[in-house]
Amino acid sequence: MGKLSSFLLTAALLLVFACKESSGPEKTEFHAEQVAGCIESALKSTQGQGSGFSYVFDENLNVQLVVDANCCPDSDRFDYSFNLSNDTIYFTVIDTAGQLCDCICNYTVKAEIENLTRDEYTFICFYHDSVYYDEKVMKNN
Repeated sequence: MGKLSSFLLTAALLLVFACKESSGPEKTEFHAEQVAGCIESALKSTQGQGSGFSYVFDENLNVQLVVDANCCPDSDRFDYSFNLSNDTIYFTVIDTAGQLCDCICNYTVKAEIENLTRDEYTFICFYHDSVYYDEKVMKNN
């Protein structure tokens, strides 16, 4: 009886540890949206290079960036894609609207990425088929 009990206890412990290891880390989740309307502020994009990028990286990474696009329509005009490869976050902004007006506006895009495991990443944003932002983001400890 002692050997059978010991065997069953060992088998049960192995099963518990195997189940815990197989659950793995949480899946990285991503959400992005455009803030409606054209902006007129100091955060204006300089054709994709410079001052229109900010972030907060605590539990999640929250990014705010500025892109320029045609003024019409001024809401719901972008699609987004996201890819994570080691220590690099690839974020793509796709303008889904045509050139409907004779003006250019700056738009704010917000993105949130959850369940990141590292404390530092390179955040690369593609827009208009080129790198629009290439920034280091570091977790606030």
